[in-house]
Amino acid sequence: MNTVQFLNRLQELGIQLSLDGDKLRFRAPSEGFTDELKAELAQRKPEIVGLLRQRQAVGEPRIERVARDAPIPLTFAQQRLWFLDQFQPGVPAYNVCDADVLVREIDVPALRRAATELVRRHELLRTSFPSVEGVPVQHIAAPYEFPLAFTDLSGMPVSQRDTEARRLAAEEGRRPFDLAHGPLLRLGVIKLEQKRYMWLLSIHHIVSDDWSKKLLGRELEVLYDAFANGRPSPLPELAIQWADFSIWQHKWLSGQNLQSHVDYWKQVLGGELPTLNLPVDHPRKQPVRGEKGKFFFPPALTRALHGLCEAEGVTLFMAALAGYACLLAHYSRQDDIIIGSPISDRSKVETESLIGFMLNTLPLRVHVDRQATFRELLRQVKETCLGAYNFQAVPYESLMQQLSVERDSTGNPLFRSVLTLLNTPRVERAAEGLWGRDEAAADISGFQGEFGPYEADFGNGTAMFDFSITLTEKHGGIWGKIEYNADIFNQASVASLVERFQLLLRSAAQDPTRKIGDLSLQTPTQRAELLQHWSRGPELSWEVQHLHQFIERQARLRPDAIAIEHDGNVISYGQLNAKANGLARHLGVCGVKPEARVGVYFERSIDLFVSIMAVLKAGAGYVPLDVTYPLERIAFILEDAKVELVLTTSALAGNLSASKHAQVAVDSEAADIAAHAQTNLPPLGAADGVACILYTSGSTGRPKGAALTHSAQINYAEDSANAYGVDASERVLQFSSIAFDASLEESYLAFSRGGTLVLRGERMLDSIDGFVAHCRSMRLSTLVLPTVYWHELIASLDPLALPPDLRCVVIGGERALPEKIVQWQEKVAGRIALFNTYGPTESTIAVTRYQVPPSPLPELAGAEVLIGKPIANTTVYVLDPWLQPVPYGVPGEVFIGGMALAHGYVGKPALTAEKFVPDPFSDTPGARLYRTGDLARFLPDGNLQYRGRADDQVKIRGYRVELREVELLLQEYEAVEDVVVVAREDEPGERRLVAYVVPRAGASLNAIMLRAFLKPKAPSYMIPAAFVLLPVLPLNANGKVNQRVLPKPDAGANASGADGERIAPRTPLEQQLCDIWMKVLQLQEIGVNDNFFDLGGHSLLATRVVAYVNAQLHIDLPLRRLFEAPTVMELAPVVEELAHTSHVEWDRPISLRTLIGGSPDAQQHDTGAAQGNANDADIEHMLSGLEQLTDSEIEALLDAEGEHGSE
Repeated sequence: MNTVQFLNRLQELGIQLSLDGDKLRFRAPSEGFTDELKAELAQRKPEIVGLLRQRQAVGEPRIERVARDAPIPLTFAQQRLWFLDQFQPGVPAYNVCDADVLVREIDVPALRRAATELVRRHELLRTSFPSVEGVPVQHIAAPYEFPLAFTDLSGMPVSQRDTEARRLAAEEGRRPFDLAHGPLLRLGVIKLEQKRYMWLLSIHHIVSDDWSKKLLGRELEVLYDAFANGRPSPLPELAIQWADFSIWQHKWLSGQNLQSHVDYWKQVLGGELPTLNLPVDHPRKQPVRGEKGKFFFPPALTRALHGLCEAEGVTLFMAALAGYACLLAHYSRQDDIIIGSPISDRSKVETESLIGFMLNTLPLRVHVDRQATFRELLRQVKETCLGAYNFQAVPYESLMQQLSVERDSTGNPLFRSVLTLLNTPRVERAAEGLWGRDEAAADISGFQGEFGPYEADFGNGTAMFDFSITLTEKHGGIWGKIEYNADIFNQASVASLVERFQLLLRSAAQDPTRKIGDLSLQTPTQRAELLQHWSRGPELSWEVQHLHQFIERQARLRPDAIAIEHDGNVISYGQLNAKANGLARHLGVCGVKPEARVGVYFERSIDLFVSIMAVLKAGAGYVPLDVTYPLERIAFILEDAKVELVLTTSALAGNLSASKHAQVAVDSEAADIAAHAQTNLPPLGAADGVACILYTSGSTGRPKGAALTHSAQINYAEDSANAYGVDASERVLQFSSIAFDASLEESYLAFSRGGTLVLRGERMLDSIDGFVAHCRSMRLSTLVLPTVYWHELIASLDPLALPPDLRCVVIGGERALPEKIVQWQEKVAGRIALFNTYGPTESTIAVTRYQVPPSPLPELAGAEVLIGKPIANTTVYVLDPWLQPVPYGVPGEVFIGGMALAHGYVGKPALTAEKFVPDPFSDTPGARLYRTGDLARFLPDGNLQYRGRADDQVKIRGYRVELREVELLLQEYEAVEDVVVVAREDEPGERRLVAYVVPRAGASLNAIMLRAFLKPKAPSYMIPAAFVLLPVLPLNANGKVNQRVLPKPDAGANASGADGERIAPRTPLEQQLCDIWMKVLQLQEIGVNDNFFDLGGHSLLATRVVAYVNAQLHIDLPLRRLFEAPTVMELAPVVEELAHTSHVEWDRPISLRTLIGGSPDAQQHDTGAAQGNANDADIEHMLSGLEQLTDSEIEALLDAEGEHGSE
């Protein structure tokens, strides 16, 4: 029993308690005050003192009978349940159901009479809750004969009776109640055979709680026994009814008393309230589908917990709450946890004889400091509980009105998990009574397991919260029941959580002085399995020591085999090797030594790969430079990487004229290069030497270069070639920019087995149909695609269009959408293998791989797509902040080790030491782990599931962006006082960067100025799509920027013309153009003087605008003209002129290049496009292939070199 009930018990025994300052005084009859009561009084003293003080301060009035001549309000707790029923009518989440087998003969008429008397006796059992002008009131019906349901199954075959009875019981449990009309209690009896019945009870929670259900059963048994034996009811009339209590509660809990309760909880729940972020298995749905389960604590754990409670002076509930808070902190990676806990409101003796809903669920807030000991947490929890008990009657709605809590339809805004310890007095049942003796509990006294197993239980298919645990002390042990949202949790996840809960409590009870972060959530056997098997990839060996030896091997074995194709040009392995040898010797003449760094600055071409191989053969490392990057960024990379020489072409050399670095234009110096010997050079440099340096976004404000080794890339190529079944017939598409690590995967996947690397051409991304057509004509067998482009491919894919040679697709770079996986499975039906990969640049391309099942699996419906298991010679650990492995099911940070690791960051030893930490699980001297900042968890089958980021790094259309880098760049602008950059997704699937900027006092600042400042410093994908000017950044209670209240950007509000005044459309053409812009930019209003790019437009959106303009006006507007005339005011005359001169034939097939300004004559080659006039769907279909193009690429209509690695 709880403390309130304990006080009431003392009162019944004539024991009177009073306060004398801080001392607790008592008067008691000598025979009644037993040693057991004295011990319990001493244990509960702090709680009792608090309750007595509260009663003294408030001066509780007595509960008295009142007249029924005015509307009777619901209690505060009932009001909450009534509201929930209005919010989700017809959902039986708050049905309380029982289905018990009675082994005895039943006198059904006597039982019906007993039920009738029970309902007469308790007004609440014949009360309904209609609404009067929107306010619920109690309507008490006159006594009536209770309609006890009776079903006779004894005539059915014996084998079917129990099954049918369980079906009827389940059906009864799912039947909703009508609160407005009642009745809210249903009773029934199912006859199975002579002396064997099933008793069914369904009652709505608004008129019942656990105490009430036991009281109902006890009174019904007494009444049945009396009526079955011809006696009258022995039960005395009730002193008060529920309506009296309700009126008393509203009188008592008002004014200053109510305010004192609310003030306490406002203090407890002050500041930013946490939302529990448990890892879910599936997306949420409405209405909620619930399931239930049960378990027990091993006897050893029960004894240990009781010993802990006695030693620490806490109750069993407090110990369980502390452990549960720790568990949720581990699962959510949060340290501020709010757990709901129902507490009985039966603080008055008079209420103990009432059936009714006397529970208030308190939001118990626990701050879990992983560095604190469990003993320290117990003290905090004890103080939290005692304070909550003193103000336990706070009405929910009164509290919510004064808290800054955002409500939504997904659950309780204060807590999503509940812990309950049922401690209502146990009802002893006699064998001769209606119910018979309690069903004998399973004998667990000899159980030796480390945790009690979980098993599914009967339920009505609903759940009140995401996850609830109810513990009960009975039969000498602790038994638990689980109710959970089965839409978001698998049963295996729930069973694992229950297991972890017990193991954590055991660890805490064994040694409460252990730090919370050190408490064990897994057994030693589980930990060893995780470290030695799940976290380690298979062992693999290979012959080559350097990447260029792939080429040398094929040049020796198959010199005439085609190594690279590009726009009709080819080069064999023998030719590639010979040309690379000549250029490598030329580099030596130019002063390039082993371990030097050489820049490569090329368009996508065969010469690019000749140059890369030459640098490697010279023993140097290459630094790829994307030709679409701003020159300021390229200059930074050249300096940061300490590049000694740049390989390029004469056409591009002028771009680097301001650089002091030496250049070799391979076309201009072709004769000199060809004069060198073309035989293989001796191996130069170590196998673990640097092969290339790839630059990624950096949180310091500047990109950072990761130095990747030969051995790491060879390891990945060899393992992937095995996994994908690559052989010499393979034709692999080279899709990605050479500056990103996906290009390494594409290249060496082909070279390792003597396949052909096919470089994509300029026209390949015109449309999805065009992409597929090119794949067919190129006879491609393997595609390595950025996930974001694969999403677009799937959205527009016709299964008949898939090339017959295509057998393998590899995706990576960001989260794969579950719905896209299902579309792929349905359209491809297993003919083409699909692999989802994961890995940051620092760990060389990818470190995990998952082969997607050929058809949808029911258990994975809507679930996050897995990222698989570690590749060969690689370790992937999921660790907590103290570098300890977390058990499967629990999220942690991903740490990567083994052969995959880069050397570190070029010229940044401190950052390297921070990110590349000593490997505590390796016996190899100097072994390291790379700290990724990614979150993941192991699932029971050993696969990894990605769970997001632990920091501010994001992916924008597949690009890796450190938000801090963008912030630091903006802070360099003298007119900027403060700034925060966030990634928003106001429209599903449309994630974009938004910068919130505080200008310096007196400074002039707008989006145009900020965009112009960033353009020469950062790639287009790092420039925010919108800028919002604020007088100050909003902060939360912890002094951090409160991102929840940052406003949704209204791009047009701060991007109008120079005078700041928006000019409305003045002609029908301007109006038509504005309508197109508003459709594409998803804005409500646009002025003709608004700049398209200052409104949040970017290259992809620009192509959409031009496509709609061309389709609607039947003109041939080149994309470049929108860049030259970025306002409607400027663009309208251009469109008008084209309308008078255009002779485009729009009833022919339309290619995307035509829509964005290409030659109409080229349409005849575009066999995949739809026939007839273009409509919006056609345009959207053909535009989807442009997702990867940057502004500078589309401006020049050159190669698309998107940043889409497997990082």
